[in-house]
Amino acid sequence: MASKTEIANMALTSLGAANITDIDEDSSNARKVRAVYDNLREAVLEEHPWNFAMERVTKAPSEEVPAFGYVYKILRPTDCLRIVNIYADSSETNELRYKPEGKYILCDSNIVYIKYIKNIKDETLFTALFAQALAARIAYELCFPITNSYNVQGQMMTLYNAKLAIARSIDALEGSPDDIDEEGPGTWVGAHN
Repeated sequence: MASKTEIANMALTSLGAANITDIDEDSSNARKVRAVYDNLREAVLEEHPWNFAMERVTKAPSEEVPAFGYVYKILRPTDCLRIVNIYADSSETNELRYKPEGKYILCDSNIVYIKYIKNIKDETLFTALFAQALAARIAYELCFPITNSYNVQGQMMTLYNAKLAIARSIDALEGSPDDIDEEGPGTWVGAHN
């Protein structure tokens, strides 16, 4: 698994820029990477329900109640980047209607089972393909400040999209497939010959 410095160096290498010895060093390239790293790590995490970043919690409502529209306010997990789904029970078959608002989740159930993308800060938990996608995203963001080339920046976005697609595809292959409901959102309409 890659370290923060190794991810930074993958990005810098893609740009033909000088590598760094440590992400915390006082060099121009290290400062540039540090300026964007955390924000871009969170953005790439949010783009897909990565298996390594999934978290599940059960939450009860807060004492506050919504003014209208929903019955309960549930405090959103502090490390939550994006909610994947909310269920009324642990079987994951009874999806709830919900709305994230600020630090709360509004819903009509007094206890909820939340599946969400966790803000993973430990690079040792990243898959190699996620680390490559993150490095490509950093390369795109730093491209113009380092190379002064919009042409190369376009190439870095193409690289990022390719790395992200591969990482998402492989990540989706891991584990058992989700059940497809005949009446649910996974239904293939018009797929019959």
